[in-house]
Amino acid sequence: MRFGIILILVFGWFAFSLRAQDVSPNDRPDLKFLDLRWYVQTLSWESRSKDVFEVKTGLPTSGTVDPRLIEKKTAKRFVYETTFKNKSGRKIKGIAWQYIFSDIETKTVLQRHKFVWLNEISKDRTKTIRGYSQLPPTSLVGAGDLEKNIRSQYGERVEVSCIVFADKSFWKNGDASEAECKSLREGLEREEKENRRIF
Repeated sequence: MRFGIILILVFGWFAFSLRAQDVSPNDRPDLKFLDLRWYVQTLSWESRSKDVFEVKTGLPTSGTVDPRLIEKKTAKRFVYETTFKNKSGRKIKGIAWQYIFSDIETKTVLQRHKFVWLNEISKDRTKTIRGYSQLPPTSLVGAGDLEKNIRSQYGERVEVSCIVFADKSFWKNGDASEAECKSLREGLEREEKENRRIF
């Protein structure tokens, strides 16, 4: 009887170790990239803070603010997105990824935009993920360049740095930095803590 209990405990520990260990960098998960693009997004909002009222009138805020004193503000940000299909055979929990711009002729990397995406992607499902940044594609491209045919001057591609699967296994691209994967792990840990706090 004791032998049977020990055998069960050993087998259970072995199974957990297999599930929790990292996936070899050579065992690259099968993600089919279908599309990628970047664009500029304009955000707009109204400022209703008491500071606006006080600055314009010199009086303390009291009651409803006159609509004429509401400031309308806008800002621009760059959106980098890619669409892919999860053919890895496992549910994905989170991804650290990069949107990369390079010189078409020399292949030199001009800019790497790094993002962490925390969300589940079931196996065989297609998903579009986005990263947001105040930085343009490269230091040579600004928001106003979208009206020009400037995209043809740069090569664009997406690279996955790290993946966390729903079974807690972890894959890291051999070229990725430890910092990228660390930010993904920490993001998932924060998310789990928040979910435990809610429930």
